[in-house]
Amino acid sequence: MSVALVTGATGQVGRYVMLGLYQRSVPVRAFTRDPERAESLFADLGIGSDGVEIARGDFLDGDSLRDAANGCDQVFLASSDHPEQ
Repeated sequence: MSVALVTGATGQVGRYVMLGLYQRSVPVRAFTRDPERAESLFADLGIGSDGVEIARGDFLDGDSLRDAANGCDQVFLASSDHPEQ
């Protein structure tokens, strides 16, 4: 089964992308700077750890993005507005 990478996974849109994929039993990897925050937010939304992987990273760290995308067949790409975007 394909794995979906969700960037901005704790954002206003990304969290609901995570929820939708989780509810459809799609294996998903959340790309986030703050895994602890992501775990808490996902638990509040009813997203369990089964089928969900959290990858710590930042867009400014190309290696972390490359590592998170490794093995993924789909990507939902979202980020906050930032001068370096």
